[in-house]
Amino acid sequence: MSDERLIQEAHRVYRRYQSEIVEGFRLCPWAERSRSEGHVSERVLLASELDTEATLAVAGKLADDENVHIGILIFPRLKTTWLEFERFVSRTLAEDARRRELGTAPFAMAAFHPEAPCDTTTNQRLIPFLRRTPDPVIQLVRMRLLDEVRRGQSDGTQFMDLSRIDIADVLAKASTPTLRERIAKANMETVCQTGVEKFTDKLSELKRDRDESYQELGEPT
Repeated sequence: MSDERLIQEAHRVYRRYQSEIVEGFRLCPWAERSRSEGHVSERVLLASELDTEATLAVAGKLADDENVHIGILIFPRLKTTWLEFERFVSRTLAEDARRRELGTAPFAMAAFHPEAPCDTTTNQRLIPFLRRTPDPVIQLVRMRLLDEVRRGQSDGTQFMDLSRIDIADVLAKASTPTLRERIAKANMETVCQTGVEKFTDKLSELKRDRDESYQELGEPT
């Protein structure tokens, strides 16, 4: 099959998630602005195995571009469980930090996975469900933007990420309770008002689209 076609499809189905879930359900009022102003950069990695070195190489190139506030790493050929992927992202983040001077890591990292569990018992436990992307994804968020949120010195760009869920998760302990609770509560309310079943159906439809399009390209799903 053509790698180029697979890359195109990986971008397409991810952008459906961004448009129909994040923006469609208004999970983040800044998401559309982030996309339209060009501060989100997507990369498709065709590795079929977990590879910290390859992942850090791509992340490093994104870090060198100061215009990139949010990096999206998509893994269409990666076969791994949600828990394995979460651990991989944690290891990758730790390795990146190990190679740098203390406090100089450019990005925070968050794992998104199609098999993420749905747990509505608390606002924080709901986060993985809303990160149920068609393919495994690592989201990179500029640390300097997170620092601006902590200091409360907004320049209007720090929330231009794919999902405010990620900001809330990364800042769970550092953010003021009011900010964290407002963000988490708003998303929990959105899910409850819309219905978990509707969210689940929509996320499942995106996954079916992904599987069907990859099968047409001869890619195992």
